[in-house]
Amino acid sequence: MSWLKRWRRSVTDPAAGLLVSAMVHSAGALSEPSRRRLGRLVASLLWRGSRERRRVVLANLAIAFPERDEAARLALGREALRHLAWNALEFAHLLHRPGQALRQIRLDATLESLRGEGAARPVMMVTPHLGSWELLGHVASLHGIPAAVVAHDVRNPYVGRLLQRARTAHGLQVISSHGAARGIVRAVREGRHIGLLMDQNTRLREGGAYVEFFGLPVTVTRAPAVLSRRLGLAVCAAACVRTAEGFAVVSESLPRPVADYADDQELLQAIMAANEALIRRFPEQYVWTYRRWRYIPADAPEAQRRRYPFYARPGEALAGGAE
Repeated sequence: MSWLKRWRRSVTDPAAGLLVSAMVHSAGALSEPSRRRLGRLVASLLWRGSRERRRVVLANLAIAFPERDEAARLALGREALRHLAWNALEFAHLLHRPGQALRQIRLDATLESLRGEGAARPVMMVTPHLGSWELLGHVASLHGIPAAVVAHDVRNPYVGRLLQRARTAHGLQVISSHGAARGIVRAVREGRHIGLLMDQNTRLREGGAYVEFFGLPVTVTRAPAVLSRRLGLAVCAAACVRTAEGFAVVSESLPRPVADYADDQELLQAIMAANEALIRRFPEQYVWTYRRWRYIPADAPEAQRRRYPFYARPGEALAGGAE
């Protein structure tokens, strides 16, 4: 890094840290009606202010829900953006009042079974960017479920420390995505359940694989399949979603035990199918702004290529060939 960049970051990083801290504390002090009004305003500005964002959202929804007409997808896209804004505001608020979060949030039967000293062997909970994925780890800790999550490091050290304090405030352990495998093994040995996001693009040469997602191949990390098979962990898809009563943690179990899958690829597809099932249950709470179908398999047939969105570009072959 050049001296000019270092000097610029020495000025901008602390300023950004102060700004983010002020925003978190301000949002945390807002009442529920105020958070909803602000969330609607922010979402409206984001929807109207960025034609490119709207294009991505609508292109993604056309892949996921081709049976819905354009008006229905427009309505769903706006609702998803409102939820994204509410999600950020709710997370800031609940960081300040963890007791309120504990009273509001319900666990389904699968997650209830992980509570207490008699809980089974650690489980890998794989979650999409659905509902409040940040809150999910806090919920586990607040309900007495020892948990660890894998998270990317934040480049800005001031913002990174703020997030680290927030994420670990109630007993959640955070594992850096750099060298995550060792951290996961250590956490499992300590009896912690593992939380892992997997609905992000991971190139094949970086440890990814293609799986079907809403009918089209996408790239995902192979880590959930590789580690769960190696460590003998059960796997479920889980998410903390908004309900009429507050929040609830819901899950989707795999149809078969991990050991019954023939290989990593078959298990990875089953995990992704469980994630898709959760998203279909709560589509208005998924982050449709992400360019999820970014890579077209190099060996994909022409008919399949035409189904990819406008932002997609050629990727590696399904068999892992070079681009």
